[in-house]
Amino acid sequence: MSAAPTKLQRWLDVVGYLATRRLPVSTEDLWSQVPAYAPGVDGSEKEKQRVRRTFERDKDELRALGIPIETVQYTLNYGREEVSGYRLAKRDFHLPYLRLLREADAEQPGGGSGPGAFGMSQEEAGAALDGLRKLVDMPAFPLARAARSAFRKLAFDLEPDAVGEVPVVYADDPETVATRDALHTLSDALQRRKTLTFRYRAPAGDAGEERTAHAYGLLFQHGRWYLVAHDLAREAVRMFRVGRMSEVAVNRRSPGTPDYGVPDDFSLDDYSGRKAWELGAEPGSGSSSRVSFGTTDPTE
Repeated sequence: MSAAPTKLQRWLDVVGYLATRRLPVSTEDLWSQVPAYAPGVDGSEKEKQRVRRTFERDKDELRALGIPIETVQYTLNYGREEVSGYRLAKRDFHLPYLRLLREADAEQPGGGSGPGAFGMSQEEAGAALDGLRKLVDMPAFPLARAARSAFRKLAFDLEPDAVGEVPVVYADDPETVATRDALHTLSDALQRRKTLTFRYRAPAGDAGEERTAHAYGLLFQHGRWYLVAHDLAREAVRMFRVGRMSEVAVNRRSPGTPDYGVPDDFSLDDYSGRKAWELGAEPGSGSSSRVSFGTTDPTE
């Protein structure tokens, strides 16, 4: 049974979600994105009240630490409904300094921290630094630069020697390293909704055939990156292993105009969590793995 999220985890989840949103979010939307609050969305009335009390305390404490969480009124349904929501009042604020706590301080209100700072236990600091080390060393991780920046800031505040060195051994995988350039191109195509062309080879290692597709999403699982895209020639949604793609190019015409839209009923979650043998299946190999979305043969 996993341990309940700590206060620090709740705070980081709240700030992390609000920092990604340009418009106000409702209480329900915010709760659904914070694991510690999620039981209050569809739970019993008693559970909702418990989560609400926790959320209100967290919100007040974050504001006291200088996090500019603002409560705003906005309208829905073309102005017919007015609701309350939350957002960060300014997007260029700086998080408070972290302070490594001693055991005697850990139970004090606010973590025993003074103004402009909040406390982190040695266990929490060690887990955060260990996780960031692994992300930084992970080949082709798209947010490696952000992870390195976070590690530097955390190490500057907390002195990583104080929480102990955790050795991490990671052997670079040739396929994963080779996908770095392709992932940048695929990410660009996804964000701008531009048509992709690429060559895709079968496991046998042939030169592959040219494909034209509309990218819908990227998945990282079983140590490999996969592109979920609509194959225009086959008129079906397919999963392509990025390590088998080459000569990946984005349509350069009308760079500021999307070439397509992602269907409303598409969900990347439908393609995640597959077993390794399902992801490795080839068309005609006898695999019956399918996703109920249009005429989908999901895996190439």
